Amino acid sequence: MSEAVAVPDSTISTADVVAHLTTGAPLPIVVEDPETIAARIDSQILAASSVEELFGQSAAIHARDYLSKAFNLLSVEWRPSSFDDGENSLPFFAILHIVDMDGVPQVITTGARSVMMKAAKAQLEGWLPLAVRIVEADKKTANGYKPLELVAAPHGF
Repeated sequence: MSEAVAVPDSTISTADVVAHLTTGAPLPIVVEDPETIAARIDSQILAASSVEELFGQSAAIHARDYLSKAFNLLSVEWRPSSFDDGENSLPFFAILHIVDMDGVPQVITTGARSVMMKAAKAQLEGWLPLAVRIVEADKKTANGYKPLELVAAPHGF
């Protein structure tokens, strides 16, 4: 058996994310070894119910590469993040399961706080699926970033 590594649980719940974002509550921590991670990936591959699902999810799209395109947000998963950008970093990122305008399932990843908060709130409230798009702010923050925002998609999508 491989050496186990302490990481945030890869099945972080939406309620855990909302509690962490709003109150700073700690995320659940588990010890998970590489074989467990490999088994989860194998399970996701074997659970695919279509060619699009099988091959579309293997190529995640970064949110910045999907700006202003309308899509239906179906569900959100949360994964631990090792990205460290100082005090603004979050210990997780979001995996958005979507269907694009052509009806093709896609996966978008993001660590953008506002996008994650809105996606978490929508999922927690049971508002998914939801027609939305990701946009970039016009102005930079004091740290030089152009934040991303999750907004409603135009009517008729």
